[in-house]
This record gives sequence, C-alpha cells and structure tokens, in this order.
Amino acid sequence: MNFLGKIFTVMIFVMSIMFMSFSVMVFATHRNWKVKAVELTAELLAQTAKNDSLETELNRTEETLAREQAARKTHVAVLASAELAATTTLRDVTEANTQLNQQLSQDFLNHDRNVKGMEQLTEEVGLLRDKLVRTTGDRDGEYNKAVDAIDRLLALQTQHDNLVLRHEQLAADASRMQLVMRLNGLRSTDDVAGIPPKVNGEVLATGNEFIEISLGSDDGLKAGHHIEVYRGTLYLGRAVIRHTSDDRSVAQILVEYRKGVIKKGDRFATKLS
Repeated sequence: MNFLGKIFTVMIFVMSIMFMSFSVMVFATHRNWKVKAVELTAELLAQTAKNDSLETELNRTEETLAREQAARKTHVAVLASAELAATTTLRDVTEANTQLNQQLSQDFLNHDRNVKGMEQLTEEVGLLRDKLVRTTGDRDGEYNKAVDAIDRLLALQTQHDNLVLRHEQLAADASRMQLVMRLNGLRSTDDVAGIPPKVNGEVLATGNEFIEISLGSDDGLKAGHHIEVYRGTLYLGRAVIRHTSDDRSVAQILVEYRKGVIKKGDRFATKLS
C-alpha cells in the first residue's frame, strides 16, 4: 500500500467516526422528543382532570345553594305563621281585657271576684307577652340566619362568576395558542424548546470552519440552532450554533450544505422566507 492509499484509509476511518457520531446525536434527539411528547400528554390530562374537578365542585355548590334556599323559604313561612298566630292571640286577649274592664265598672258589688278574674287574665296576658317576646326573638334569630344565608349565597355566586370568567379566559387562551401553533406549523407534541426564534443578522467574522454572527442568547439563540447564510439572493450554506454570548454567537459551517464562500458582511437567518 502506497502513501496515498494510507491517506485514503485514514480519511475513511475518520469519516466513519463522524457518521457514527451523527447517528448517535440523531438517535438521542429523537428519544428526547418522545419523552417531551409524553410529558406534554400527561400535563394535558392533568389540566383536563382539574377542569372536570372544578365543574363537579361547581355543580355541588349549586345543589347546596338550592337546598339552603328551600330551607330558608320554609323557615320564613313558619315564622310568618307564628307571627300571625301571636298577633291574633294578642288581639283576642286585648279585647277580652277591655270587656273585663267594662264588666268591672258595671259590677262594682262583685269587685273581689272581678279583681281575681282580672289578676288571672293579667297573668295570662303576661304569659302571652312573654311568649310573644320569645317568638319575636326566635323570628329575629331566623331572620339573622336568613341574612347569613343570603350573604353566603352572594359569596358563592361571586365565586361562581369568577370561576366562569376564569374558565372563559382559559378557553380563549387555549384557542389563541392553537391558532398560533397552527399558523407556525406546530403540533402539541412538538419540542418547542429546540425551535430557534425567527431572527436574522450579519456575519461579523469568518474562518475556515467557524463564523461569528451579530446575535446571541439575548435574541433567543442557543447552541444547536441552525442558521442559513446568504448574500442577496445567493444562498451560501448552513451553520450550527456552537457557542453563544449575550450579543454574539459562534457557528460551525456545515460542509455538506456549503454553496459558496461565506464572507464578513453576509446575512443570515434562522428561517428563510
């Protein structure tokens, strides 16, 4: 084997190592996309379960409100009936007391008997008044309970309105995100972290294998992003970002995509329109 044959043998060996490295990189990237898709699917299921839980809680709250409203109406009706009965009893007692006073004036000779009857009636009036006071207190307590129930109802209604508003906002946000993803050709399973931002800039310096460009990490570029280099309408080739700083990046020229010599002042973009 002559010297030229040895050179070709070494070149074939080096190229084999390079292609093996590219194959390993492609396999690792594919596996990462699959893991990311599984994670996004799990997150979607978790958000769906959370939304179902909120809807179930809302239905339970509405049922509780309906039961409390029915109970409140029943209490109010009972109090109204008790108040009417107490008012009627008090009116009857008042009329009886008036009649007794008239009879006392007419039957002065039966004063003792009438006094005893009057004392008895007075005691009954006191008992009725006490009962009326207790009934009024009970009514006031039920009224306070009704007020508390109304306050809770208003609070729950406010919470319901907030949940409905939040649900509408989340639905609108989801619709907007689906529209943006559809316009940009993305799917929910895509690895968006590996998609470079749509930017363009200028080549600042060139070498045999690497070039320096005018954009960096502040512009969203990361190591591994690809850029397309051109001069006017002439396509010059593709490069991959290897290192980034705040406002500069270093990219390696991909030999297989080289279409021309890249010079300082040439333009680049992450996506050609």
